[in-house]
Amino acid sequence: MSPILLFLFAFVAIAIPIVGMAYWKRHAGGKWKHFFVGTLIFIVFVYVLEGVMHRFCLTMDNPISRFLNGNIWAYALYGGFAAGIFEETGRLVAFKTLMRKASDKKDAISYGLGHGGIEAILVMGVSYLVYAMFMIIYNSNGIDGLTQLMENEGSQTIVTTLESLSPGICCVALLERLCAITFHICASVLVFVAARDSKRFWLYPLAILLHAALDIPAAFCQKGMLPIWVIEVYVAVMAVVMVVVARKVWKLSSPSIENCPPNH
Repeated sequence: MSPILLFLFAFVAIAIPIVGMAYWKRHAGGKWKHFFVGTLIFIVFVYVLEGVMHRFCLTMDNPISRFLNGNIWAYALYGGFAAGIFEETGRLVAFKTLMRKASDKKDAISYGLGHGGIEAILVMGVSYLVYAMFMIIYNSNGIDGLTQLMENEGSQTIVTTLESLSPGICCVALLERLCAITFHICASVLVFVAARDSKRFWLYPLAILLHAALDIPAAFCQKGMLPIWVIEVYVAVMAVVMVVVARKVWKLSSPSIENCPPNH
């Protein structure tokens, strides 16, 4: 795997949500401010709030962390529902506060592009940039160059990761990010309708359940109980399911949303 290819994949992962939002703004009147609300809410609710809970429930040594780390089903359910609750609640909070005046469902797509886009940028874009720099160091100075930057155990982990990368794996990772962005856009539509129409507030817990269903199998993959290709296929299937659900919600909710006052 060439560092140049890693830089290229990182650039594509970063460019996809930005180009997507630019297209959405030009052809559908999407607003960049809603895109940036999505990025802000993701960082606050996932990297800050959810991160604090993960440190207590998974990293710190206490009865809860020992139970979750020692029971694969508990670990998977915890991870899936934590992601669902924090991210979908973040959407709901955003639509009720920062986007309380947004009454067009198209604004939910702008938000979804920001929410899913910043995840793609951080998870794949930034990570691949870091891997590319590590690869340059490794190719120039071997593992000794990496050891100078981190502990020996960490350098060994990095080398294992670098050796596992290939153009094919990176392409699959890019497709997974596209599916994840699609999922986030559709989930944003569901929660937006829930935030604007009290009769359809049940779409908010539905979004939590669907999000949990998306993430639970990944926990089994982390523990080596499922191969990665199964997860990739599953994520693609879940993205298609969300598109079908969101399209139906979009069509059925049009009158309700258009007649709802901004602060409803």
